[in-house]
Amino acid sequence: MTVTVGSPSLLAAYSSTKFAVRGLTQAAAQELAQYGITVNAYAPGPIDTAMLKVITEATPASEEVVNVGNAMGVAGLPEDVAGLVSYLASDESRFMTGQAVTIDGGRVYD
Repeated sequence: MTVTVGSPSLLAAYSSTKFAVRGLTQAAAQELAQYGITVNAYAPGPIDTAMLKVITEATPASEEVVNVGNAMGVAGLPEDVAGLVSYLASDESRFMTGQAVTIDGGRVYD
């Protein structure tokens, strides 16, 4: 689940870690640029994995929230994220650094 704003209640620790990843990505990008190293992150929304199944089974009505909580109305597939990761690891992204790319089917708009 993509969290780009602080969320209350049980998501406080989860939200904190997402902000930390973004900050670390930006700091590392600045420090490593002098060596020609780019640093980027990806922030996936709900992806159809075993973890998502556990969450939806354990939390009442969470499946509805997951599937309706984005513009596309469905959870993503691992292959959706793999395409982005392949791009970030390729030479084609050589001029991109310090970015956290959200891939969530239109749940959060940065």
